[in-house]
Amino acid sequence: MNATRKHLSQTQNIRPTPIRWERVRVFISSTFNDMHAERDYLVKRVFPELREWCERRKLWLVDIDLRWGITEQEAAYNKNVVKICLSQIDECRPFFLCFLGQRRGSVPDETKVSPATFNAFPGVRPFVGRASITELEILHAIISPFHRGKPLDSTKPAEYYEPAKYAFFYLRDPAYLDQLPDDPIELHQTYTNEWVDDPEERERGDQELKRWREQIIPGSRYPRYSYQTTWDPNAATPELSIPLRCASLEPGNIERWQEHWSDAGIHVTGLDVADDPVEAEKAWNFNKRLSRGRLTNFRCEETPLNEVICKNLQDAVSARYPDHRESTLESELEKELDQQEYFLFLNTEGFIQRDSAFTELDDYIENSSNKLFVLTAPGGMGKSMLLANWVEHYRASINAYEDHPIYFRFIGASDRSTTVNSLLRNILFELKETGKFDAEIPEDPIKLRDSFPEILQTVGQHGKIIIILDALNQLETGLRDLSWLPSRLPGNVKLIVSFKRGEQEAEELLQHYQQEKQVTLEVRPFVERDRRRLVQTYLSQYLKELDEDYLEMLISSQGAENPLYLKVVLAELRVFGAFANLKEQIQRTSGNTPVEAFEGLLQRLERDPAYTTLAPQIVVPLIFGLLAHARHGLSLDELTDLIVENYPWPADPTTYSPSPLRRQQARDAVNLYFRQVHAFLARREGRYDFFYESLKIAAQNRYIGNVSRSTPMNRSAEE
Repeated sequence: MNATRKHLSQTQNIRPTPIRWERVRVFISSTFNDMHAERDYLVKRVFPELREWCERRKLWLVDIDLRWGITEQEAAYNKNVVKICLSQIDECRPFFLCFLGQRRGSVPDETKVSPATFNAFPGVRPFVGRASITELEILHAIISPFHRGKPLDSTKPAEYYEPAKYAFFYLRDPAYLDQLPDDPIELHQTYTNEWVDDPEERERGDQELKRWREQIIPGSRYPRYSYQTTWDPNAATPELSIPLRCASLEPGNIERWQEHWSDAGIHVTGLDVADDPVEAEKAWNFNKRLSRGRLTNFRCEETPLNEVICKNLQDAVSARYPDHRESTLESELEKELDQQEYFLFLNTEGFIQRDSAFTELDDYIENSSNKLFVLTAPGGMGKSMLLANWVEHYRASINAYEDHPIYFRFIGASDRSTTVNSLLRNILFELKETGKFDAEIPEDPIKLRDSFPEILQTVGQHGKIIIILDALNQLETGLRDLSWLPSRLPGNVKLIVSFKRGEQEAEELLQHYQQEKQVTLEVRPFVERDRRRLVQTYLSQYLKELDEDYLEMLISSQGAENPLYLKVVLAELRVFGAFANLKEQIQRTSGNTPVEAFEGLLQRLERDPAYTTLAPQIVVPLIFGLLAHARHGLSLDELTDLIVENYPWPADPTTYSPSPLRRQQARDAVNLYFRQVHAFLARREGRYDFFYESLKIAAQNRYIGNVSRSTPMNRSAEE
């Protein structure tokens, strides 16, 4: 018996006191237009890294970025912008991040604040008309929560009503202003208070901003950091572009949109600049000038800003959740179970229960059938998510999280779930460690397979158990190597399996199971009601909503009948930062299939601002093209070596071998992009691979095409 197996066989009491997953929300406070670069940096560079750190501690990090997510109904008609912002700060307590630049932002008067806001937050009234929205957020978060004096909700924790314990302030140094071009003048207006027409009001704004930066925030004794940034004239800030078509039908919003164009020298009378080709050409050129350049290279003196923020929040999260520590002493089985539980947790977020699937699974568990339960669906239809949520449903129904009689493996979601031998050995170890049988587990692979039905017979004598094996098609040998699955089950044993339909091998297997009279169930496409609920449920996790017309536009697309398509599109919308251009973004939503949606994701990664030293348009195709060529995935070290070997580095006559710096830059780039798509990747025995075949096909379509498989890059990836 090798060391790993010996360790596994000696493991006892796998989960005596399980740590349950918990959600950690962090509120991001700042003005919007001048902080697009920082917010994008947070969402795509900082939080993916922090999220990975949290996940190792069974914490799910959710960043609350409200550049969009408040509907026009709530903002323009109900006047609830302030109310929603303050409420969501409460939902994120005790964590609060604030970024302040050289722009104060708008100051809402009483006509912009609803009676419902004053009722929910009576303490806000003295500050309305005097404080900007960002200043109201700070006051509510750390100085004097505005709901004091209201009856307490007993379902809320005490910290919901207290000043945020973990708040951090990041103050942008103004030196970058000297780097901004003079044309167009709207650029300086975006980053300063020059947008205010009245000189006295503008001076008041400058003085108030100075008071907050130099007196109030330092006086609060919360940590604060001054950070520097550089204007890159070769980059772009497309979030600043004014929409060519007005996205609103609300009269006030239409008027403001037309005024924006009028200030830019563009005459617009209707809702679409394109109605006048001459004005449209001028508008396009103006947007090109307005969006040219971007703030980059964020740093606190010599330290990259992402390192400062991550360290701040890691310390804060560790203090708030002391029981959630990264384990360094786990056995291989414990690691496997943790990876499976993580997949389960991810797939219970935003789930929409459909039709009678749970009822059929419940009935199968309760009846006396000795058949398999076979769940099938085309790719992306949500069979894994359905089974993950049914597992949680069943565990809750028996009220037995610990030592429960349900054993599950979502194949491809953990290191030791992708070969038949490791899958069987690992699940049998778990059955043995929980006392279901005590015989030796065969070392020989053939004997292991042959003994599986016999061991199930023994296990059933100890009471009912349920085993779930999801995504048999994800096994390295696919669906052609399933002879070890029993066609008849012993008493007290229920076995649920699933696989993806669509290929001939899968159709033949399903036909075989139907001829054997096994219990079969097909997951059906989403109907309109399901689509709507999925979008609303997914966005609610991030405290966001879509306007009804935007929602209709999204769910009426052909691809929306596929849950994976919607999941990819929604994940992309979540990191989109420009509310004014949200409608155009939804209209541009990629294609009608999961493959086309993933191609849109990859295209976005190529075009995003560079948050590593390697050019995105070069390194993204390298990373995902290499992974698409690999037969069984690539480890981080392997992929790093391949990037070092294939990236077109600047000529360096002083060395003929890759420098440590190049290797670190390549590794940073791989981590950056893998963290952004981690929900769509699998880790198998230390190797990264595509979890969804549609993502692999998208990468092949985009990066391989007619490229010869004999090139050095392709040969090295395959080997």
